[in-house]
Amino acid sequence: MAEQVKLRSSYRNLSANEIQKMSYTKIFKIKECGFYGHSIIRHDYVLKEINNEKVVIDHATGLMWHQSGSTQGMNWEKANRWIKRLNTKGYAGHHDWRLPTVEEAASLLEPEKVHLFLPHDADAAEYYKLFQSDYPQERNQSPLLKDKRGRFIDPIFDKTQGWIWTGDSYQSPNAAWRVDYFSGLVDWDIYYYIFYFVRPVRTLE
Repeated sequence: MAEQVKLRSSYRNLSANEIQKMSYTKIFKIKECGFYGHSIIRHDYVLKEINNEKVVIDHATGLMWHQSGSTQGMNWEKANRWIKRLNTKGYAGHHDWRLPTVEEAASLLEPEKVHLFLPHDADAAEYYKLFQSDYPQERNQSPLLKDKRGRFIDPIFDKTQGWIWTGDSYQSPNAAWRVDYFSGLVDWDIYYYIFYFVRPVRTLE
């Protein structure tokens, strides 16, 4: 088994220059406010259901992800409140969910767009049958949701959360870093923008 990749889990105030030096990332276009790129981590994802609630475990990074997240976009402060409610509920039996750091969120960026996604109510067995299959024709004949725009994220995750907030702030009292899975962009935006979703994460014990 390959050595586990340890990604930063504590929040920081980061400049664009610091973001552009992020580890385990291949950058193909620099922007003044961030970059376009993808992760170089070889993930080892496992989809599980705990108390009938879906999570994705990545053995490559030691992280457990909410398989989907919020169903609507919201500003950064509401995103933090959404996380608190999730912890009060104890999603999948855990109470330590949090917004990902930008390193964690960017680790989900894939080098190529995915256009086929399972329906949100599909179970783990259906995922493994279709996406772990060596026979592409099985995927083409499956009841997958086709998405013309696509996402730079593994189809083991729900496709709804195309843009997500992170817990890291930008060099401003009113801005945070976010990750865009539609375009492979990592950049920052102002706290009060309501367009971004929440995809919670927690560190495995």
